[in-house]
Amino acid sequence: MKQLIISLSAVVLFAAVGCKKNCDDTPEEQLGKTYLSTKEGSWWAYAIYNHDRFGEVTLWKRDTLRVLGDTVIDGNTFAYYEGSLLFPYNSIPGRFGLRDSAFNLIDNRSHLILPYLNFTDTFDLDTSSSALTRFKKLYQDLEPTQVPSGIYETIDYQWITQFQDSTRCGTYSGIFHQQFAENVGVIRATYWYSATFGCDSYTERVLESFHIEE
Repeated sequence: MKQLIISLSAVVLFAAVGCKKNCDDTPEEQLGKTYLSTKEGSWWAYAIYNHDRFGEVTLWKRDTLRVLGDTVIDGNTFAYYEGSLLFPYNSIPGRFGLRDSAFNLIDNRSHLILPYLNFTDTFDLDTSSSALTRFKKLYQDLEPTQVPSGIYETIDYQWITQFQDSTRCGTYSGIFHQQFAENVGVIRATYWYSATFGCDSYTERVLESFHIEE
């Protein structure tokens, strides 16, 4: 009996040590929303530039992304944002919700916004159009990314469109870049003009200033 008690104590101790190391690694604690704050009061101010095919760069507009607080949608709690992560809004700032789910950041329409630190899988594969194949993939940037607010180590969430035939620009693909910095958020995003199908003309969003609420 004494031997059984000692054995059970050893099992409990082993489980406690194992749990201390592994069981606390919940998605939220592992990922910590460190690549995009969900705290009310956090904000990011961006400048948006147009780059034309001749190398000319012009300031188009500025916009701000901000966290308004939490909201419940279909029984799930989302952080509610005003502004844009990629495409700038035209006149009235857009509003959307984001939450952690199964190690990913998703919006209230179940679209994947960021696969946390998964540099292997392909996401959101779409072959619904016979002329296009669209997918997303996450890459670790090898060099720091510089924007007006500073220099950051970044991950690059690429939205890639592959064309069946060469476009009038001589390309077979076009890429959106959305670069995130840990403990900051989206610091840079680029996207090509839809009318030029991936030519040298593109729009760039860069982070000028930000505030992350503790």
